[in-house]
Amino acid sequence: MLVFALALVLLHPSLAVERYYTRPAEVCMPFNLPGPEDPCRPGGFYDFFYKRCTGYRPGDLCFQCHKGVYCEERVPLEECYLDASLHHPFVYDEYWSLFGGAPCDRVPNPYRLSYMFGTAGTGYPVTSRGMLMKPLDELTRQLHAMVGNAETEGRIIVPSVGATQGIVAALYALSQTVIEEEGVEVADVYVQSPYYNHLPWLTENLLKTTKWNLDADPTKNTTIEIVTWANNPDGQLLPPKQPNKRRRFFDLSYYWPTFVKNITKVDDDIMVFSGSKNNGLAGSRSGWVIVKEGDLSEKVMDFVGNETLAVAIDTQIRQILHTEKIIESHQSESPYGGFYDYMSRLNYNRIRILTQLFETSENYTFMNAELGTIGAVAWVKCNMPDCNCFDLFNEIGLLGEEGELFGASKAYLRLSLGNPNIEFRTMLLKIYTRLHGELPSIEAENEVLEDLERS
Repeated sequence: MLVFALALVLLHPSLAVERYYTRPAEVCMPFNLPGPEDPCRPGGFYDFFYKRCTGYRPGDLCFQCHKGVYCEERVPLEECYLDASLHHPFVYDEYWSLFGGAPCDRVPNPYRLSYMFGTAGTGYPVTSRGMLMKPLDELTRQLHAMVGNAETEGRIIVPSVGATQGIVAALYALSQTVIEEEGVEVADVYVQSPYYNHLPWLTENLLKTTKWNLDADPTKNTTIEIVTWANNPDGQLLPPKQPNKRRRFFDLSYYWPTFVKNITKVDDDIMVFSGSKNNGLAGSRSGWVIVKEGDLSEKVMDFVGNETLAVAIDTQIRQILHTEKIIESHQSESPYGGFYDYMSRLNYNRIRILTQLFETSENYTFMNAELGTIGAVAWVKCNMPDCNCFDLFNEIGLLGEEGELFGASKAYLRLSLGNPNIEFRTMLLKIYTRLHGELPSIEAENEVLEDLERS
């Protein structure tokens, strides 16, 4: 009988194949809560792997300034230390939780068996040398058309591992072009201050063809300018100084209605986007580069292809699901409005509350309000002579990032606004104590919060 079965398989291999492919597709992990609701909220969230509460930072068992088995206890304000130095976009959890969480993917094995989509016999057309799934290409173009923030006609969309890889790919493409056309060995990289604090490291350490040079003439053809909209950290839309589109690129990670009130279409040769700044799902590590078809697009694809071969199919499928949800939210009737309606209200409200908090202080300025910007972070200036803003806020247990890291002076401080609401409330109290002195009781703290949120 065994010999007969083996012979049948050898003679009819399709039987074995059919048996293999009729297995159920891989499903999402059974992320089941121990009860009808997350027992760790609002001071943390339930960890499905370890069956306990956790926070979003490595090693934390709750959100910051909370403790207890179910994160039910608030650490006294004077004893807690709040780290607002890194931008974890946990604020988006409020939106996704309303709809049962972010979409979960079910990826059949054939989609994963090739490095690049479209080469595993799935039948889908391929774009970008097979790096980008066609459904994601179409949805990304549809998303940009809906928002109106970037031109996609005549462009190739190249997926990247977050905006970070996209930025380096853009620098590679432009620096190679400078070397070929200008006969130099290295291209200068120029940005207007203040700037994203990781740009110097990316420029100096990942490529041999770029040099960080803030003294470079931004109008020269040997200079590459990075233009960040909305600018990180101050939220401004600074016009480029480099007139040549083949010598500059736009980092549009924050150029979404969540962070910018009046969106207009950017029509440039290279535009870099971040999935996490759009949908908040930073752990998916998704990004993309919209690049004019031609030699620049070939160079961008060369870099991504040689560095990582491609972007994970899992990441692209998640991005498809997230993008579909966002587009659908603006096509359906919901009491919450669309995704960008909800997130812009939430973010603008945080800016409004901070503006109210700072407006009575002479020693501290909330630069977002001063400049009329929104952005994703709070950019704070300490006005006292020869002050170190980082040290002043660190003294009361609020950790930000020093202004000097962003090309500004030590009088400036960057605070992330991506934290969950319960941490944002703690941040408000920390700022209040820096501006106006310590609060005598929890009742007084609650009164301050109520006044700010009611104003």
